[in-house]
Amino acid sequence: MSTRAASAVPSLLAVLLFSALLVVPSSRVVAQGQYTYFDDFSSDKARVDSYLHSSISDPPCPTFGFDSFLCFNPDSLGNRRLAFYYSFTLEPYAYIYYRFPLGSQNLDITDGVVGFEIPGEISPGGRIDYFHSYDGSTWVHADSITVPGTYEYVLSPAQPREWVYIRFRGGRMLLDDLSVTLNRTTTTQGSNWGSIKALFD
Repeated sequence: MSTRAASAVPSLLAVLLFSALLVVPSSRVVAQGQYTYFDDFSSDKARVDSYLHSSISDPPCPTFGFDSFLCFNPDSLGNRRLAFYYSFTLEPYAYIYYRFPLGSQNLDITDGVVGFEIPGEISPGGRIDYFHSYDGSTWVHADSITVPGTYEYVLSPAQPREWVYIRFRGGRMLLDDLSVTLNRTTTTQGSNWGSIKALFD
């Protein structure tokens, strides 16, 4: 075989491999990590971060409203909590809904934890109901809370989800230090360019 013919073989092989790489789908790269959220209600971000809520008032909080409502209720040191107020209408409970992560981040959520503090009642008979959902339509009523304390609830969808949803509903009760931790995988499209480039290096 001539030198010219021998040198043509690697070149032909490189062209064939190059063509094969062009038709092979780019690789899927999966990265793991955590998403975290926290709100101590010291700012007004609950108004923006929640996607649905009762009307939210600034302090000083009224003691009664025709409709149920939320209010940033400060303690004796000025630390604000989110207060839930009853009414005697068709919607007697104040409510707030969240979807996490905020925005769209191309996440596959595998599990997580929701935590919050119940500092106490505004008046006797206080109660907060906590719910979560993995599709925003089918809700799990995880707990009805009437006793102050620190609470945590596990999120465990049957399959990875892009978002999880939580909601609170109640009256005469305070909510504080809402935290959400989500374990996730992020899937991105890799590239075959490194393999193509290596053929010609």
